[in-house]
Amino acid sequence: MAKATIEETNTNLSVQVLAQNEIAGYAVIPDLLEQPGLLLKTSMERDIYSQGQLSLRYYTLSTLVIGISFCVLTLGFLRWLVLSRLGRLSYQVNQIGISNHHDVRVQLSGNDELSRLAQTIDWTLEQISHRTNELELAKQPAEAAKEAAESAEETANAANAAKSVFLANMSHELRTPLNVIIGFAQILRRDQTLQPQQQEKLNIINRSSDHLLSLINDVLDMAKIEAGHTELNLQNFDLHHLLNNLADLFSLRANAKGFQ
Repeated sequence: MAKATIEETNTNLSVQVLAQNEIAGYAVIPDLLEQPGLLLKTSMERDIYSQGQLSLRYYTLSTLVIGISFCVLTLGFLRWLVLSRLGRLSYQVNQIGISNHHDVRVQLSGNDELSRLAQTIDWTLEQISHRTNELELAKQPAEAAKEAAESAEETANAANAAKSVFLANMSHELRTPLNVIIGFAQILRRDQTLQPQQQEKLNIINRSSDHLLSLINDVLDMAKIEAGHTELNLQNFDLHHLLNNLADLFSLRANAKGFQ
């Protein structure tokens, strides 16, 4: 291989690496006719290469150690500069959240983003305190209005209760005269000497009395509903009679408005 290299390069010397830690040099010695005569080989250990490899390892290791140390120092500095201050800010905000005092503020010195964030939090707390005071001031008239409304509602309930009691107590006084009128009308209808015109008038009195009695019963039922004493009575009734009574009840108002 060395001879071929020498012939190709047209020189008398060649250097070949035999192994990682060994190198060899070849030289052509000419004869008396200036032709290649002997090929001389000299080998030696690669001390410089080994030193370079060792230095490279030391350099790589040193670079790695320096890089790790720099990262650790940088993280420590960031923790002291940012994370610790951020922790204090978070702790103070939590204390404000669980505290009932409205005048507590965040204490964080500096001129960075965290300091400006603390100032923003303080401004927000000021606004919240201001709004809270306004709500406290507005709460007093609202409570007074609520008490007045409750008092008015109690008065209205008392008035409704009194009305219901009055109607319930007056049921007998309202029905008794009307029952007398209905009874006498029914007795007079049995008189055979009455003229048809008189008989028709008695029928009108009887129907009107029944209608008035139905209205009184409805009013008394409404009073029972308001008083909470409603009773459900199931019984048979005449649907046609009910519809006729409704027609008689609304006929005058319907005719006045031109309805059929």
